[in-house]
Amino acid sequence: MSWPTFFVLGSPKAGTTSLYEYLRQHPQVFMSEIKEPGFLRCHPDVVAGVGSARKRVLVRTREEYLALFEGAREDQVTGEATPHYLASNAALENIARWAPAARFLAVLRDPAARAFSAYMANVAQGRESRPLGAVLAEGGLDVPLVRSGYYARWIRRWWDRFGPDRLHILLLDDLKAEPARTLEGVFSHLGVRTDLPIDTSRQHNASGAPRHAWVARALDALRRSSLRARVERLSPGLARRGRSVAGMLTRRNLQRVELEPDTRRFLVEHFEPHTRELEQMLGRDLSAWRK
Repeated sequence: MSWPTFFVLGSPKAGTTSLYEYLRQHPQVFMSEIKEPGFLRCHPDVVAGVGSARKRVLVRTREEYLALFEGAREDQVTGEATPHYLASNAALENIARWAPAARFLAVLRDPAARAFSAYMANVAQGRESRPLGAVLAEGGLDVPLVRSGYYARWIRRWWDRFGPDRLHILLLDDLKAEPARTLEGVFSHLGVRTDLPIDTSRQHNASGAPRHAWVARALDALRRSSLRARVERLSPGLARRGRSVAGMLTRRNLQRVELEPDTRRFLVEHFEPHTRELEQMLGRDLSAWRK
């Protein structure tokens, strides 16, 4: 059994689900049926094949993880998309050991908008009801909701280990505005054909406020249930259809909510040093993130 040849590293709530679905459409690309296995965030001994991971990880053993890619043809590149890998030192070390020749993709989004989207995902799942400003005031800024937006810090670690040429960085703004051109760069990085049509008309994994809290709570309970984890491991195809239905119900239960201007200004100012450093690293103007 072989390890994946590429990874979508992140970041969370920045468009990784959409990118995963677009990659799945390419005939020369094989994506794991479970979109976010998360296995390579586990302890190195578990990844090496000793024991199994904690129960909340969908893929708990080395054998289960490698089995995700057994259906790939020899002419396909193989990948998975766990957005939390970008900020995970364990994932970096495990990939460096077991898939040292891998290539990487990272989707980045306006960090203030990304933080709000992550917060709204918690709201949509019935796990949060406080305004974002109150969450930040009570919990502080040293939380994953905020830290995930420190892109320059995380990217530099992957560059230091694998080199800049191995990590292809794209912006969600570009994926939305120029999907064909953006995906051409992605496919070129992976070494597959760049001239095939990909359907990018559908938005995946949208977030918002729930119209009915009981629906959100029920769907979140289903996502967290041990039954879901077992189905993911034993029948990924059935699990995928279940996720599709759950996603449809979630979308129908959502209503759009805007980020409060004062909270956005606070987040933009907080992320400014990280945005400025990222501009220098990428050689790209990110002033749109400051509006």
